[in-house]
Amino acid sequence: MKICNWLSTKHRLSVTAAIFSLPFFLSMSGGAMALEPTEEDYALKLLGKYLFFDKISLPKRQSCSSCHTPAAGWTNGTAGTNKKQVAVTGADPHTVGTLKPPTSAYATLIPNFAIVPGPFGDLPFAGNFWNGRATGEAVRDLKVLGEPGDPLHVKYAEYLGAATDQAHASPFINPVEQGLPDIMAVCEHVKSAKYAPLYAIAYEEPINCGAGDVEITFGRFALAIGAFEFSGDVNQFASKRDIALANDVDGNFPLDGFTDQENFGHDLFYGITSDLNPAPSKNAGCGAFCHRNGNNQGTTPQERYTGDGYFNIGTPRNVAIPGNPEPNEGVFFMTENPADLGAHKTPTLRNVDKRPGKGFVKAFMHNGYFKTLKGVVHFYNTSNVNGPTAAAFGVTRCDPGVGLTEEDALANNCWPEPEFTGNIPFFILGSRNLTDEEEDAIVAYMKTFTDPTTKAPKPFNLKKFQNGIPF
Repeated sequence: MKICNWLSTKHRLSVTAAIFSLPFFLSMSGGAMALEPTEEDYALKLLGKYLFFDKISLPKRQSCSSCHTPAAGWTNGTAGTNKKQVAVTGADPHTVGTLKPPTSAYATLIPNFAIVPGPFGDLPFAGNFWNGRATGEAVRDLKVLGEPGDPLHVKYAEYLGAATDQAHASPFINPVEQGLPDIMAVCEHVKSAKYAPLYAIAYEEPINCGAGDVEITFGRFALAIGAFEFSGDVNQFASKRDIALANDVDGNFPLDGFTDQENFGHDLFYGITSDLNPAPSKNAGCGAFCHRNGNNQGTTPQERYTGDGYFNIGTPRNVAIPGNPEPNEGVFFMTENPADLGAHKTPTLRNVDKRPGKGFVKAFMHNGYFKTLKGVVHFYNTSNVNGPTAAAFGVTRCDPGVGLTEEDALANNCWPEPEFTGNIPFFILGSRNLTDEEEDAIVAYMKTFTDPTTKAPKPFNLKKFQNGIPF
C-alpha cells in the first residue's frame, strides 16, 4: 500500500496553506539553537553529532557525514564522484546508490509530509528525501519518547519530524550505504563507543540492545541525529547574506555589504524593480514560491530558499550514474498521481555553492546532471526550447546522443530531452528573458548563501563533558 492512501485522510491539511501561501510556514524556519554545553538538551544533540560523524558501517569506512559533508554544503564531499557517477559508493565498494545525496542542512525545518489543497488540485508538500518518503511519522509512531506528557516527550518532542525519520530510514543498514546487517549491529557498535554515556545522560537510562528494546533504542539514535541537525551547528543562518542583512542600516536591499552584482542578482531573483533592475524589470521567478518560505522581498531573517514543494523541471537524464538506472519517479512514489511523475522536492539554496576548495566540483539536481550553478540558471532561463528566450540564445533540442553531460549540452547550445515530460511548469521556468549578464548576477547572489563549516567532534571524554568543555 502506498503511503498516500493513509496520508490523504490522516494528514490532509484543513487550511488552504499550500505552497502558494508560503508565509504560513514561516514559523517553521525558526527555533534552531547553537550546539552549546549550556543547553538543556546538549547531551542529546552531542550524541547525534557523534552518531553523524562515526563510521558506523561495514567495512568501517562510511558515516552520515560521508554523504552529507559539512564543507561541501552537507551533501557529497568527493569531487570526483560529483563530476562523474554522482551517486555515492557505499561502504561496500561494490555497491552504489542511484541519486545525489540531498543536503541535510536546514532539513529539520521542513514540515511533515502532507497533501495540501492548491489552486490547481491537491499537491504533495514537505517531508524529507527527494520523494518525501520520510514523512515525520515513523519515529513518532514508535513512541521512543513515551506518550505525550511523559518527561522525555515534553523535553524532546520538537525533534520528532521528517529529518529524524530520514535518519531512521536505515542508511546504517542499507546495503548500498553503510551496510550493517541489522539495527542490532548498529546498537552494539554505539553501545561500545566512547560517547555511549551520552545516551544514558540524554535518555536517563543506558543503551539497551535487547531483542524487545532495540527498535526503541535505534529510534532514539535517529532522534539524536535529528536533534543535532536541528542545532546551530547545522542550521547556522550565518552566511554573507545573513550578516549583510543584519548589519545593513536600513535592513533592506540593496545591502551595504553586497556588491552591485549581488544586489542585482537579488532583485532579479525576486523580480523587484529597483535602480539596478529598472522598469520594465526582469523577474527570474526564483522567489515567486519555489525558492522562498518567507516574504517576497528576500528580507526574512531565516529564509530557507525553498517552498518545500515538488516539481518536475525537465531535468535531463544523467546516464553517468552507474548502471544507468531508470529515471527516478520522485514524489509519484508517495502519491501515485500521474501529475507528480518525476517531481522532486525543491531543495534549499542554502549552501548551494559551498565547497571545500575553489576547484571542487559540485553536482546539482536530484540526479546530479548539472555541475555548475551557471548551467543551472541557464537551464531555468532557456530550457523551453520552443520559447523566445531559447530562440534568443539559439538553444535547441539536442540530437540523440548529444548533451549527455552538462558540458556537452552547453558546448552544443542545446538541451536534451527531459527525464519526464508532460508536467513541466513552463509558466514559471524555461523562458525567463534573462541575459547572460543577468544569469551571472543570480549566480553571484546565490553564492552569498554559504555558511561557515562545521567540524567533526573531538574524541569524547566524559570528564571534559562534565566540566562543560565543548566538543
